[in-house]
Amino acid sequence: PREVGQGEAEVTRWLDAAGSVLRGMDALVAPSAHMAASFTGMGVEEERFHVVPVGIDPAPFDGLLHRSGPRIRIGVMGSVIPSKGIHVLLEAALQLDPVRTEIRIHGEATPWHQDQDYGERLRAQVEPDGPLVRFLGLYPDGGAGDVLAGLDVLVVPSIWPEAFGMTIREAWLADVPVVASRTGALAEGIEDGETGLLFAPGDADDLARCLRRLTDDARLRYRLARAPKQVAAPDETANALESVYATATAPTHR
Repeated sequence: PREVGQGEAEVTRWLDAAGSVLRGMDALVAPSAHMAASFTGMGVEEERFHVVPVGIDPAPFDGLLHRSGPRIRIGVMGSVIPSKGIHVLLEAALQLDPVRTEIRIHGEATPWHQDQDYGERLRAQVEPDGPLVRFLGLYPDGGAGDVLAGLDVLVVPSIWPEAFGMTIREAWLADVPVVASRTGALAEGIEDGETGLLFAPGDADDLARCLRRLTDDARLRYRLARAPKQVAAPDETANALESVYATATAPTHR
């Protein structure tokens, strides 16, 4: 194994090289203000960055029929890796009423750096007297609508700063209320208490507090699901990128 100091030196060299490349660009695009700010810290002027959200086709979510169930179904979607914080959700779930709640994990557990058994640890974390936890595996491309039709609440419990938050926007299009970590780009589009609920990243107690609010208050779930939200369509993203390109290649820019 390499020494810690050696690893830090490699990271420093990589950051220096990446910063040198970025500083040579005429224009840079980021999907969120958080991501743009993280690169301006590498010496790139703020005015060279353009925030262009990822466009999402709303068609698969139009007229989505939500299936009801005997429990409040709380789910996560995406890669099942430590940085996504699913272990935080399972810890929070122990503070919920096991008769009224169910946890659904949609996604595939994959190796993450040297961590090979995160999925097994999650299964071992499930308490027999806690809420039902269902590991539903990988869902197909284009299947987000079907997944969200079976959820009453989507949780995005990441413990690292995400660059955008695709599943948040998909849930918005599907009229599913969202609870997300107050970190990175996840918190950018969410007005706490108005378009979703935010909790301290990695804090299972704070997450449990948010989930109890939602499980106990059907009107709050409805209000958060139906609140107006901004989700870019693919053509909007394409038009924005064309505008960035046109500006960067204009003779006056150079």
